[in-house]
Amino acid sequence: NYESLAELRRQLLMTDVPAELDGASNLPAMLEELVNKLQLLEEYGRCTMELFTLGHFAYFSGQVVLSVSPQQTAAEAEQSLQALQQKLNDWQVAVDSARGEHYFLNYFTVHELCFLVKSLPRINEPAQWDAVWPLLRVVDLAADYTGIHGKIREHPGSEVLADEGSSEVAKLNALGTLLGALFSSVPLVVRPLEGLRPARQQLQGDLLIRSMQNRERGVPVFVCCADEASKVTELVLSIYARRERVPEGEELLLCSSHTTVEQIELLLRRFFFARAHGREERLFCVGNVHLLPYVVQCGTVEALQHFEEMFGFAQASALVFVSGQDNQMLTNALSRHNLAISVLPQENLMEAVRKIGEKYHGRQLEAVAGQLNGVGKTHHIYRRVCEAQAEHGDQPMMHHVEIRETTDISALVQALLNDPTDPALPTAIHIDLAHILPSHVDTLMFELLVVGMLRDTQHNAVYHRRQKDFFMVEIPHTPFELTANSLSFCLLLPRTFLRMVPERLDAEMPALSNHWVPSIVHRSARPATLVTFRDNRDMMLIGKTLFAMRQEAFNPKSPNFNVAWTAAAAPMIDTATLYDLLAEVTASEHSPPSFLVFANFTKFLGALVEAAEGWNMMNLQLLQNFDPGLKSFKHCLFRILVETARDFALRQVPKRMEGNVDALAPPVLPPALERARSGLHRAMSGALPIPGLFRESSDTSAFGGPPSLLRQRSRMSSSTDVHAEAEALVESTGVGRIGATQYLERFDKMPSWETCTNPVANFKKNEQGRVTGCNIMSLSRDFLSHHIDKKLQDSLNMNDLKLQRDWSKVTHAEAVALVHQIEGGELLSNSGRLAIPTDYVVTVDNLLKLISIQQRLRYGLPVVLMGETGCGKTALVRFLARTLDLKLHTLDVHGGITDEAIIEFLEGVISTRFEQRGALVFFDEINAANCMALFKTIIIDRVYGNKQIPPEIRIISCCNPYRL
Repeated sequence: NYESLAELRRQLLMTDVPAELDGASNLPAMLEELVNKLQLLEEYGRCTMELFTLGHFAYFSGQVVLSVSPQQTAAEAEQSLQALQQKLNDWQVAVDSARGEHYFLNYFTVHELCFLVKSLPRINEPAQWDAVWPLLRVVDLAADYTGIHGKIREHPGSEVLADEGSSEVAKLNALGTLLGALFSSVPLVVRPLEGLRPARQQLQGDLLIRSMQNRERGVPVFVCCADEASKVTELVLSIYARRERVPEGEELLLCSSHTTVEQIELLLRRFFFARAHGREERLFCVGNVHLLPYVVQCGTVEALQHFEEMFGFAQASALVFVSGQDNQMLTNALSRHNLAISVLPQENLMEAVRKIGEKYHGRQLEAVAGQLNGVGKTHHIYRRVCEAQAEHGDQPMMHHVEIRETTDISALVQALLNDPTDPALPTAIHIDLAHILPSHVDTLMFELLVVGMLRDTQHNAVYHRRQKDFFMVEIPHTPFELTANSLSFCLLLPRTFLRMVPERLDAEMPALSNHWVPSIVHRSARPATLVTFRDNRDMMLIGKTLFAMRQEAFNPKSPNFNVAWTAAAAPMIDTATLYDLLAEVTASEHSPPSFLVFANFTKFLGALVEAAEGWNMMNLQLLQNFDPGLKSFKHCLFRILVETARDFALRQVPKRMEGNVDALAPPVLPPALERARSGLHRAMSGALPIPGLFRESSDTSAFGGPPSLLRQRSRMSSSTDVHAEAEALVESTGVGRIGATQYLERFDKMPSWETCTNPVANFKKNEQGRVTGCNIMSLSRDFLSHHIDKKLQDSLNMNDLKLQRDWSKVTHAEAVALVHQIEGGELLSNSGRLAIPTDYVVTVDNLLKLISIQQRLRYGLPVVLMGETGCGKTALVRFLARTLDLKLHTLDVHGGITDEAIIEFLEGVISTRFEQRGALVFFDEINAANCMALFKTIIIDRVYGNKQIPPEIRIISCCNPYRL
């Protein structure tokens, strides 16, 4: 590439003369010749790159375009360069001429035009037509699938495109003629929003509408600014809602920092010739101007000036630029055309979005928010999906789409297109928003759910929302509600606000299973997800157990003592009582109860209680006959099991109820909506539109205004500087992040391992998996005596069940044997052939940690280790993997790792999970990368994308405190 040539040139100029050329008379001429050739090659590379950027069809496939040998002279290389420069100039003229002559070429970037030229001759291939069809629908959403295909095949332009002997200019014009034949006579797509308030009479105050009706009075170009950058989508929606219709993809461009001048120029061309093609009612809009780089804003102003001089506004409709910040280069240059446009009241915007959902979605459109994390947002969405599946023969319909910190439009479009469900059925699309999001997510959601189209021009990919699909957006709960408050458009969606109330406790739990859909196997290697619900046996078991403990059914001193009690025979408990029992036992000073805590608590305690019920020592009738002194053992042990489950299930990081969570709840609409203000008035009262966009620098306004504002720039105030810096920070880091101080405050209150009791109750099993005994471990020496008195301990000792044990004296071999006994079954059977790891020193402290981790892994609870570098996290994980006979797979996470690399690593592990008893995945330093949303779904939810992580895969993660 030309950067390499430039570096080579620099190095050559600094190189000593070789000995064989020292004193050569023609040495200066040789060096000058070499430098000239390198300069020519550098310029040739620049021209070639510009031809590629301009979409020249011959410079798009990466073929070799020039080869210069040492024997060639600089003059010969210069001739090649001149020919290339002429080709570049001719192509620029040809593209400009073709775009002016063929209106529908202006719907596509040069990159997309190259793709169309290459693909249209091959539309008989299903894969090529599937790729081309969404791109063609950009022009006409209502286009007929079969009709367009037939017209392309029959049009003479297709022969030109397929002819390898046709010139690039001929192919470009043939493509323009073909697109014109396809779309010039089709009716214009207009999606009205009828019955919106305010009434149509009030909308007449909209100067954008008045300008369309009185075109002779001025230039139909306007500039407006939202109060905040996050309100741009609301302002854009307000503009179109006042016109009582939905914005269409052809007239709206919501910019990002990656938007190019070319994309804006295409919209300007469509604007300037709108009337000539029956689009006089279109209102072309460029939103998020403040996100455009300064160079792109300058290019936009220059393009607007150029098109005005060339074409004028005789065939133009209307154009509005919307910025989220004032004092932008573009807004200053067009400041004569400022409109002070207000955002419609939230009730009106919510009504507009609701009508869009009802009329143009056809199915469910819903945002789901909650009072706190773990309140059941995902569970609620799974319920809705399951109900939809029941309407369609219980076929898989869910498509899980995650939007994470690093998600851009390319990743989102690709995720939406990778829908594994049957295309003949509706798809329930679960948009899962992460806690930290890119700043442009609100814009993407607006384009997806209102405009109905997401377009990735870089990869020629377009996603069109289908009317029959469901969309459910899960809005995360974050400290101070930073994320939710930044998603101004998402808060306009019809939404469900979930609270922790007994009525929402579900006795069933979702189960996800992967199913291959036969009808699309030929085009997709991804399984679809079927959502079903089954009885939550653990929750019902724990409900019965806790109710019995509240009644003291296991206490021999209680009148309610029941030696015959069993969970199977116990009556069912209503959900209100079950909720009260779980809320009472999971109450914590650090955080309120949640359904996630309920689920973790019942999952862990359910496994312990089920194991205990299969142990003879829990048979009260047997104990009463064998040794009456053991009658209270079940009462005491179950209290210890509850304490263990509490310690394992409750969150360790304090969760405070920051922010006004009720602000996310849907507002209660008043009986009569207040009359909406038109909100559109000139910044200067009585000012009329000026006849031209730009003036010479010596001119002054006919109304006494200042000279042309094309070069005028105002000084920003200090407060504006601060606001701009804050917006720039959001743009670079995303929304939803909280400061280091807030993190430190939360983690300072997190209890340390050393200051907690850390009770661990576990059962020893034999090779058949039957319980043969139990262990009770804790960092506190007094823990056992608090729950089991001396008399009961003596009875247990007499029956060879010694619970009071000095765990500090456990040998290395005994520690390994203890782990094998807790696991039981196959591992215990094969323990004799396993090599006992000897390079790890077992202490009472790390033995407790080891058993705690093992228990969490066994019963499906998340495991995250936190500690300073060198404290032994990795060594502990390695020892555990060898002791459990699991194959260890370690991923060293770093700042440059990507979501794709993490998923590729995980899928590699899943493919080899049967090589041993299973696989242990260790994500080392997960907080070193900007991938926390992905790690959350993998570690907590045990899913990635539409795939579940098999139970044979056990996961441990670690983080370093200094990165928090």
